[in-house]
Amino acid sequence: MLTEPARQEGAYSRNSSGERAALMLVHGWIGSSALWDLMLPLLSPAYHVLAPDLPGHGGAETPPDFSFTLDGFSSFIEEAARAAGASSLILVGHSMGGAIALHHAFRHPESVRRLVLMDTPYRSRSLAWPNRLPFLEAALRAVSPFWGERTYARFIKSSVCKPERLPEEFLRRAAARASLVDRRALIATTYLVRHLDLSREAAGVKMPVLVIHGEQDRSVKASEARRLCGLLRDADLRLVPDCGHCPNYEYPELVVRMLEEWLDGA
Repeated sequence: MLTEPARQEGAYSRNSSGERAALMLVHGWIGSSALWDLMLPLLSPAYHVLAPDLPGHGGAETPPDFSFTLDGFSSFIEEAARAAGASSLILVGHSMGGAIALHHAFRHPESVRRLVLMDTPYRSRSLAWPNRLPFLEAALRAVSPFWGERTYARFIKSSVCKPERLPEEFLRRAAARASLVDRRALIATTYLVRHLDLSREAAGVKMPVLVIHGEQDRSVKASEARRLCGLLRDADLRLVPDCGHCPNYEYPELVVRMLEEWLDGA
């Protein structure tokens, strides 16, 4: 499901054979496509940008039999690309969305031309220790029914270095959309990110990979980005100074410039 504010129409990027590639943005844990809102207006109209809400997130419907696993999300990406008429993807994933994108690129190398991983945990040890505490899923089951938009706004602000820089309207919309997360999705994706090991996938992807990471990320430390690059065959690491876990809305102009310069250099 694509939400209208998160869809930007434009020409498809084409390779030398004329194959059409869409730029797909995959959001992270308890997020939604609204987390890309500050980047979307800055992206070149040369790209057809797809920013879906993952199943169970942002108010998106969830099929009763949907599996909140890497394979389940990978199948969703495949279906979303097919529905948009994109024969190949430039796949951009943030945080959990990066783990999903990495898995999808490994699983479907024929349909991913390039891969961008932003503050991505590739293994459970990538996460800061509070996120690895036992029984976290049980705690979330108990407290999450009482969360409202203010709670999600606090989550968003805590993920950046300077929350005062976030536009109020962006924060309001992002928190409102985050609060629509399905409780089943919340618990299942928490389990997913706490039990990651994508070392094999990282070593197996063959396409070029751009790794963007906030230097002051407290959720996934920059040292993990360096370790990830050590596994990838063709990686380009860009660290963002004075930036926490979310460069996509802390420094949207810089991230778009990094992304487009990297793609232009293809």
